Amino acid sequence: MQYLFIILSFVRSAIIALLSIAFGFLLAFWIFFQNPPAPLPTEQPPVIFTDINGIPEDISPGKPFVAAIALRAETTKPLTTQIDAHVIGPNQALFDLGSKVVIFQPMENPEPQNFTFSNTPESATGPYRFRVKAMQIKSDGSKKLILETERAFWISAVAPPPAPLPPAAPPATPKPAPRKKAPPPGPPPKPTAPIIEIKAVSKTTTAEFGKDFVISVSVVNKGDGLGQVVVETWGEPTDLLPKKIWGPVAIKPGESSIIDQTYALAPEIIEGPHEIKLAAYVDGSPNPASESSVPFNLMDAPPLIFFRDPPLKNKMGLPVSFIAEAADDRGIKAVVFYLISAETSPVILPMKLTEGNKLRGAWNCSTTPLKNPGQYAFYAEAEDIKGQKKKTEDLGFVITVR
Repeated sequence: MQYLFIILSFVRSAIIALLSIAFGFLLAFWIFFQNPPAPLPTEQPPVIFTDINGIPEDISPGKPFVAAIALRAETTKPLTTQIDAHVIGPNQALFDLGSKVVIFQPMENPEPQNFTFSNTPESATGPYRFRVKAMQIKSDGSKKLILETERAFWISAVAPPPAPLPPAAPPATPKPAPRKKAPPPGPPPKPTAPIIEIKAVSKTTTAEFGKDFVISVSVVNKGDGLGQVVVETWGEPTDLLPKKIWGPVAIKPGESSIIDQTYALAPEIIEGPHEIKLAAYVDGSPNPASESSVPFNLMDAPPLIFFRDPPLKNKMGLPVSFIAEAADDRGIKAVVFYLISAETSPVILPMKLTEGNKLRGAWNCSTTPLKNPGQYAFYAEAEDIKGQKKKTEDLGFVITVR
């Protein structure tokens, strides 16, 4: 009888242990399905814009040139790229101009990248294409093509040298001419005088508020006399694009001088077409000897905005704060935060400027305690003073049970 009691006690303990294990597995499955892992935020591919300058439309063999690649990217985090440049000639001949690694920072543009095409006297004539490729270098070392663009130009043949003239026949023995009286002296020779010509170019025809607009001014003396030259540049309105004076500088016949003038484009300038006017004055004359102008189009770029270390998870019944960084060339008008759920009405909150200023600053908001657990999505949208809007990428957010 004592042995039977021991056996029954052992069986009862085993059954209790099995039931405890089964209950533990059921509880773990229930917790997992009530609190699924937060979805990974989607990453938008980076966007790169480029402008190729310095390529002539038509050039002769033997004249190399330098192409300046101006780069701009829309990215919310540092972006490492490899910029490749090639020239494709007649019969698909390929000339490798090299590669450069360029790192983009959020809301910043790198310096233009220069590539030299060594156009030799033996270069074939015909159509050519200047090709630029940009590839993203990922953390694992792999590369992804994100931009490919081309610019066409032409290499024309140089005119052949003139044929040599046949040898001249020996001159005949001249007969002595009758002696004539010397003519009376003529008027004195005219004094030499300078002939000044002024031209100006810019690297781009499109400018943005808050950035510098630079023009290169070339002054050439095509006359046969020395000239004391003064150059004036100005724009409209003159209080925002004031007159600048360079000189006087002595320029000899056949020589030239090049200067750069920089204008800061203030937010008060009206958006649209403008021009910088130029005039050259010689030897103190009040009348300009040469005039020119440089047109450009002033554009208001849309704002930039991204989150700073956004929270992706929080417990039910607790408030949560979000910080977004926004920048604009003329100023941010407002930043609005959106928290969206499929089961509840969206939460829309205005964000307040807490750091920096409206040109570039940090904007903050805090939600009320969230009472409904589940999946949410959130983003922020910035609006500049012109009314242009730009939003961040959508990010996932999870409210869990406390």
